[in-house]
Amino acid sequence: MKTAKFGFGTYRVNNKNEEHYKSMYKALLGGVRLIDTSSNYYHGQSEILTGQVISDLISENKISRADITLVTKGGYIQGEMYNEAREKKNSGTPFPDVVEYSGGLWHCIHPDFLKKQIDIQLNRLFPNTKGRYIDVYLLHNPEYFLGWAFNSNNVISDTDIKTEFYSRIRKAFEFLEEKVRSGAIRYYGISSNTFPLSSAKSDFVSLERVIDIADKISSDNHFKYIEFPFNLIESEAFFEKNQHSNSKTLLELATKKKIKTLINRPFNCITNKGIMRLADYLTDGYISDDLKKRIIYTANLEDEFRDEILPASDMGTEDIRKIQKIIDIAVRLSEHWSKFGSIEYFNDVVENYFIPRINFLKDYFSDSSIPANVEKSFNNYIHCIRILLDNIGDYYKTIANEKNSFINDILNSMYDSEYGSLSLSQKALLLIRSVDGVDYVLTGARKEKYIEEILRIQNDFASNRIGNYSKILKRIKEQMVKENISKAEL
Repeated sequence: MKTAKFGFGTYRVNNKNEEHYKSMYKALLGGVRLIDTSSNYYHGQSEILTGQVISDLISENKISRADITLVTKGGYIQGEMYNEAREKKNSGTPFPDVVEYSGGLWHCIHPDFLKKQIDIQLNRLFPNTKGRYIDVYLLHNPEYFLGWAFNSNNVISDTDIKTEFYSRIRKAFEFLEEKVRSGAIRYYGISSNTFPLSSAKSDFVSLERVIDIADKISSDNHFKYIEFPFNLIESEAFFEKNQHSNSKTLLELATKKKIKTLINRPFNCITNKGIMRLADYLTDGYISDDLKKRIIYTANLEDEFRDEILPASDMGTEDIRKIQKIIDIAVRLSEHWSKFGSIEYFNDVVENYFIPRINFLKDYFSDSSIPANVEKSFNNYIHCIRILLDNIGDYYKTIANEKNSFINDILNSMYDSEYGSLSLSQKALLLIRSVDGVDYVLTGARKEKYIEEILRIQNDFASNRIGNYSKILKRIKEQMVKENISKAEL
């Protein structure tokens, strides 16, 4: 069996971040040739970034359009599209078959919506006119309909709900076949979190039934790809027999039917004990009492700077009020420091909430003529904030390493010695890539150093496969029972 390839996942990247641009650029130059994005990732900014990077590399003659397999998805109604969908509903011309899942989040796979969505996506992905086609278009988590329907107060029977669900899939597939004929897309498929689950689950999506729908539309159909989660903890795609009267697993059926598989979340495992990210975190640890003292000290320093030093300065009243409103970093951290759940979520909050505030304050005070005592106090305050963020980061890194310890122990005991220098992330990638039926492993690498880790596996271990992956996955599954760890219900 051949080893799977790597793809660049764009779930958390956007065109406003220069580092994200550099990471994708580096990945494509390094030989990663598949990009997986979606209409709703950062409300379209991930698609815009993807278009920018591909366009730049092509214009620099470093790659050609034919080198890239571009995967994107549609179905979510969020952000600007949500506002438009609401306006259409209020005006009496709604998109058909909209699933009003929650406030700010609707879902739709009706052809009328997909047509609108694909037109927008083509403009995002191709700022220039050349190579204007999507290689693979996926219906993005269509099981939202099932979750909504089974939890709604209605009189529709379970059988009718399933019948309606697959009828909607059929209409979408017929439309996507038209898009293939027009040249807008080349292949299509489904990205679903519930493909690997037990067939008894109400929101389970059956690959078997989906294939049957595509075959009835055309024996020469273009349904060729599926995407789903698979990692060392959430390993149902390999173990759960949920196809053909529960006689085959998802990976077995996909292999038999020559459906290409895209694996997402190879690192982020969603469990009953929170997210477990399969990564090693360098930290000197933390001391609980010291962290709490640091939080109190920094919060007091913030109060003093905001409520005493600023008002006593000769800065304008309006400027003081403006700055005071965003000097809330320490107080926010004191309220929530232990509630972020995981190092990944904490890092996201730091990147998207705290860092923009810090940068705004630094820019303001660097561009303004302020008294020396105010500047000194501000610099001390920012210094202490950064130390506090690092300390809280160490807290979550320590927790993450503790959660991952049994995974590390199993891999170290069952891997050959040649893999001893690899990180936990690299070992996890190597194993998932080795599993029969896996075609692409998608990695969300927002930093260049992460790309370097991936490229090492791709280049230095190009043909290496973990031959005993089945035993390793089984051993991890057994240890999960002992550790009282299970897959979280989404």
